[in-house]
Amino acid sequence: RVLVIYSLLTLVGIALLLLLREAPLSAVTHVMSAISTGGFSIHDDSLAGMGIARYVVSVVSLCGAVSLPLYYLLYQRRWATFMRDAELWTLLAMTALVFLLLWLFLLHDGMAADAALGHALVMGVSAQTTTGYSSLSVLGLGAAVKWVLILAMFTGGCVGSTAGGIKMLRLLVFGRLFQLILRRTALPPHAVV
Repeated sequence: RVLVIYSLLTLVGIALLLLLREAPLSAVTHVMSAISTGGFSIHDDSLAGMGIARYVVSVVSLCGAVSLPLYYLLYQRRWATFMRDAELWTLLAMTALVFLLLWLFLLHDGMAADAALGHALVMGVSAQTTTGYSSLSVLGLGAAVKWVLILAMFTGGCVGSTAGGIKMLRLLVFGRLFQLILRRTALPPHAVV
């Protein structure tokens, strides 16, 4: 089942890039690298020269960072279970947060708003999914941008995905433990939680 899901995601991604008139070699290598969250590009400037196709590659990377068994739930038409998955929502929220922070920091560093928006989206998704693509040189970025990228790569994607990092589930468990510790400090010692 995982192989079928992986193959379907790959074929859909390749088809989308071919529709955008991307060269077949580029489409195949970028999608296979995006689904596996490997981030290998055949271009020296990674995704910088790909135009709108880089956003498709980013979406494919995000699909690779989602737990592959969740796609099977969609196939079984178990929409409610899919939509209640806390790990998926945490991944999407973290990706949105990373995107927003990168956009704000790139604006602060003097980049034009539209360029910052595009670079923040590609770099944010790439970092959160641990894919490793880039749309500009990381060397010239400010320290705040680099820290956001590092923290995004540290957290990573969902359990059962191809993404690296500590995974969203561990982040959720840590959050619950922290919440429990805080709750216990406010209660008397004999309270049962």
